[in-house]
Amino acid sequence: PIQEKDSPVFSVDKSMNKISSLAFSNSGKQIIIGQLNGNIEVFDIFTKQLYQSFSSQSQLTCCGLMGDGTFAAAGFSDGQVCISSETYSLTSQFDAHSKITCLKASRTDSTKLIIGVEKGLVYVLEVKGF
Repeated sequence: PIQEKDSPVFSVDKSMNKISSLAFSNSGKQIIIGQLNGNIEVFDIFTKQLYQSFSSQSQLTCCGLMGDGTFAAAGFSDGQVCISSETYSLTSQFDAHSKITCLKASRTDSTKLIIGVEKGLVYVLEVKGF
């Protein structure tokens, strides 16, 4: 059980911007922090190293890490989904034409991403070309 006297494994101060989404990589070694203002950062929780960061002008609604944390995915209020990889210096975008409400990467296939949108539609994307 978590107790008040236990010290956290990782902490970062993002009090200047509201946190709107958080997720672990499948390995549990990386976390993604998504802020309402569109800023996304991926950290190694043990070394506290910032792996990658990217941002959008739109309001962030959700984010997640794919596979071992190499790929970061983020959904925005304008319907855009961004998939980014610092390793490959690429960003891919998908437009759902409706507010992204949730997204989740497959635990068994690191190339698949499921996305839910406000209009009630569900998309499964396969990440290729990275």
